[in-house]
Amino acid sequence: MVFMLLERLVHAQRGFFACTENADAIEHLKDALMVMQERTRRRQEQGVEGRNLRHESGEERSVGIRQKYLEARKARDRYRKARDRAREELNDTAKHRDALLKENGDLQRENEELFIELELTR
Repeated sequence: MVFMLLERLVHAQRGFFACTENADAIEHLKDALMVMQERTRRRQEQGVEGRNLRHESGEERSVGIRQKYLEARKARDRYRKARDRAREELNDTAKHRDALLKENGDLQRENEELFIELELTR
């Protein structure tokens, strides 16, 4: 079910319905999927996968998995911050380019007006 919901959100994010909330939900669903895959791996190791039996989580294993999970989240957060900074720089660059293009257009119009004025005075 988690995987199906993840696929739906990824599809929505690629289209008209892309938004920050979808991106956050996708990341959380990926985290949930990772935890469930680890649970399945443990159940397989303990020989209880596919059977109606409880498995042993083990506190130290959970702590190790939790540590890996937190490290992965920190890395993801660092990636997001770097991505957002790059987007801001790109946006600033685009704004600067647009200002230069406008200035260039203004200068061209001014030059044309001066040329016309010069032609009229001859």
